[in-house]
Amino acid sequence: MKSSCHHPRSVTTIPPRQHLAALLFGTAVTAVLFFPTWGKVLFYRDLLRWTFPGIFFLKQSLLAGEWPLWCPDLNLGYPFLAEMANAVLYPLSLVYLLFSVPAAMKVYPAVHYALTGYLMWRLLREWGLGQAAGLFGGLVWMASGYLVSMHLNFNYLIPAAWYPGLLFCFLRLLRTYQIRWLVLTNFCWALFFLGGDPQAFLWAGVLLLLYGGLALPDLTQPARKAYALLMPAGGLTFFLILGQFLPSLELGAWCTKLQGFDFKEATTWSLHPLRLLEWIWPRLWGTLFPPEHFWGIFLGPYNLSLWAGAVYLGLFPLGLGLAQCWRFREKPTGFLLLTFFLFLLLALGSSSPLFRLVWALFPTYRIFRYPEKHLAIATFALAGLAAMGFQRLKSPGKETALPSFFRVWAILTGILAAVFLVMLAASGPLAQMMADYLRQAYHYAFAPQVIRASWLEASARTAGLALAFLFVLWLGKRYPRQGRAWAGLLLLMTALDLLALGRSYFMPADPSLYTSPPEAGRLIREQQAGSREQFRLSQTATAVYPGYMNEPLGPLDPQQWMEWNRDTLLPNLALPEGLEEVFGFDPAEFIRIARLKNTPFRAETFQMLNVKYLVKAKVTCRFPQDPDLNMLCNDVDHDLQVTRNEGYFPRAFFVDGIVAARDDDQFLELLASTDFRKDVILLRPDFEARSGQTFLPAPVQSYRNREVVVEINNPVPGFLVLSDTYFPGWEAEVDSKPTRILRANYLVRAVALDPGEHRIVFTYRPWPWRIGRDVSLVSLWLIPLALLLGRPRALVGRDQSRSYGGIKTE
Repeated sequence: MKSSCHHPRSVTTIPPRQHLAALLFGTAVTAVLFFPTWGKVLFYRDLLRWTFPGIFFLKQSLLAGEWPLWCPDLNLGYPFLAEMANAVLYPLSLVYLLFSVPAAMKVYPAVHYALTGYLMWRLLREWGLGQAAGLFGGLVWMASGYLVSMHLNFNYLIPAAWYPGLLFCFLRLLRTYQIRWLVLTNFCWALFFLGGDPQAFLWAGVLLLLYGGLALPDLTQPARKAYALLMPAGGLTFFLILGQFLPSLELGAWCTKLQGFDFKEATTWSLHPLRLLEWIWPRLWGTLFPPEHFWGIFLGPYNLSLWAGAVYLGLFPLGLGLAQCWRFREKPTGFLLLTFFLFLLLALGSSSPLFRLVWALFPTYRIFRYPEKHLAIATFALAGLAAMGFQRLKSPGKETALPSFFRVWAILTGILAAVFLVMLAASGPLAQMMADYLRQAYHYAFAPQVIRASWLEASARTAGLALAFLFVLWLGKRYPRQGRAWAGLLLLMTALDLLALGRSYFMPADPSLYTSPPEAGRLIREQQAGSREQFRLSQTATAVYPGYMNEPLGPLDPQQWMEWNRDTLLPNLALPEGLEEVFGFDPAEFIRIARLKNTPFRAETFQMLNVKYLVKAKVTCRFPQDPDLNMLCNDVDHDLQVTRNEGYFPRAFFVDGIVAARDDDQFLELLASTDFRKDVILLRPDFEARSGQTFLPAPVQSYRNREVVVEINNPVPGFLVLSDTYFPGWEAEVDSKPTRILRANYLVRAVALDPGEHRIVFTYRPWPWRIGRDVSLVSLWLIPLALLLGRPRALVGRDQSRSYGGIKTE
């Protein structure tokens, strides 16, 4: 078939059957990848302790017909939508409404894996690669070890699904300069932010700049005008995300995250340079579970995690990708190559001078941690290079790179086989030396047999795999006319290689983990006996686990570990049980709550905050000899205690005394000495300080997520205190008249009252949400409008006969 050069305005027309084949292929790979979770549930890392409660609240709110702007169940209440990691405005979050929460926690990532495989295929086809090469690139990207690890972090997985989709839309914009592709580029770009990862949103902009500057430098003048539309695309994207951006910016001003991290904190979870050996020898440091088999502890304490435990993307794709690097002058090979090295260096974090430079020159970058996340884009670029290498490998006639690649692969196979033989002969003494070093330098005792076994397994697997691919490459040389079957065999072997490892990264559990009621929750409900009063609990356990879970590196059943976490209602896990935790876990973390947690504990503060029950794991009692604490039960089987705080305050109460604080430091100090049954602490009040005498419970008539109604008859002037977080956006009315909300007792809200009967209504109406929502809705309507008005005219170059970098394609 005659090859033709890419016309700047040409676009790819692909038969529907090929689209269907790519979708089915991505779905099949996802199904095999998720096979270990069939009939089970996902739970590991943050999935149980943070993702599950968040999804539960989001789904509960949407089914009730209410936007989840405010969650009252954690941290004395916090702006749920404003925490972007909750991805409330991300369109695919609607998947949660279709399934039970545990099932949705599997379906949601599975949908994204299938989506990212399809979008990678579509981008590669737009670059001129054939069907087989497109499927190969999609497979390598979606089933790469690092991307599979992202199933534990939804807000990190979401951007990965959209990198190829964003570049595809931008490429179409550059080739057609049609407004619909401008709007679709804007929409894809916005999904990075709405999906919960602002850092990935910045990376996406960097990718667009790199692509426009490197991938298509030979654009005609009209296409250059289309490239100039990148700035309007960025502006339109900003308007689209404003409904998330403004609330998140407001939340950030109140939280620790926007304060930035020092370099040591910022480089937490840097990619250790030795981890790159796992691209060739996966599981070189042993398996993550059981933990006594992971001997690579010297790589850093944060590498003992499933999230950081996989970087392998296939031995054969790695070879193809590196071989394609020699053709860096071709486009878009140069773009992918620069992207690969740039983000690989950033992923190295503390080991990379580039990361130090970026961290020093761009203060905005200091609000982000986990440099290893950059490895996702490096993997994306390497998967694209591998697909291009695959295309060149299967090109017919003189255009094929098969002979030269076969020779290089034969040399590599010999080297890998030699490494295996060396390990077979000398791994015993070497393993003993490594075990001695770990014991002396890190005080960790690992059996030499464990180290030797991981070395032998890794080297044997890689040598055998290289030999198998060498045989298939020889078949390609021997029977060149069977190119389609040969390419299919390479694709199948790559899939088996990646999926065999990828499936082992999943940590499924029995569904009973979510269906069985937690023990602490059951005990508290028994004590309540059907009472509907408002109260909070506090989980005071630290990471002290029952005796049958040996620490730190003894035998550990992860499901048993998580069952214990749920039984004791570690922070956030009370939310799905309909209970309120005074201090939950949130990635942003309120500054004032963080400071309060670091001060000496005082039971009276918890009483004022409406804490009725204290759940204490094992014997970590922080309240000795306090007469107001009454031990209710000591569950020996689950190693937990439930204690009732007899002096707890109601959710709302009235006092008439005032204690004045001049600044936040004194505000916090006064918590240690104030009698909350008489006085309220106010920051620089407009009222004179006075000693109080009156304490009255205030009945709560209605308590909803965004509205609280309280009624009281107070005989003297004073203050109604509501023990919910003081936060912008809350408005108050006393007897239908607006009144000012005061920040009281360091954390909570209060309003001033004259003597008499009053009805107080607190309503959450944040202006950042209202303005951002309206602007985003107007921007969103531009998408269907652009699709209707921007129908394509007759386009140039609809012929399927194309060439890429001199390679004849299908």
